[in-house]
Amino acid sequence: MRGRIGNGNAYSAPAAVYRTRDDRWVTLAGSTNALFAANCRAIGRPDLIDDPRFSNNARRVNHSAELNAIFAQWCGDHTLEEVLAAFAAEEGTLAPIYAIDQIAADPQSLAREMITRVPDRHFGSVAMSNVVPRFTADRAQLRNSAGDIGQDNREIYQRWLGLSEDEIARLAQAKVI
Repeated sequence: MRGRIGNGNAYSAPAAVYRTRDDRWVTLAGSTNALFAANCRAIGRPDLIDDPRFSNNARRVNHSAELNAIFAQWCGDHTLEEVLAAFAAEEGTLAPIYAIDQIAADPQSLAREMITRVPDRHFGSVAMSNVVPRFTADRAQLRNSAGDIGQDNREIYQRWLGLSEDEIARLAQAKVI
């Protein structure tokens, strides 16, 4: 039985989450020999490719702490932009883990309108995650932010449930609503 391994991966190595020099984060994986080789070239360590300890994924998993330390050190010495560029150049298997400011500025997030502004009674408007999924022919949209507790009770009781004022008063008196 395996115990907790944090951000590691018990089936692939190196595979973890690493901090960059500019305090951003990336995640790396790649269990095949070809992907491992690309990842090693990305960090300027082609010597690791032919190291017998790392000749296949099972052996790399046995030495995962050592490999993760090597990759963590390299990522920690470089900015996110440098890390992404190095891995893209070698077709390595690494991706950024976005903080909210990165999500908000990402071109794909902007194009997909993943964050939208909606009316809010107290603040005028607030930014919120948009509806997922959204479809071209049926574009669901947020109407407003969450309101006060019970603010929609009358609409639900009367329009949806068809209760009269007398029925609502009787249920309130009985502490049902």
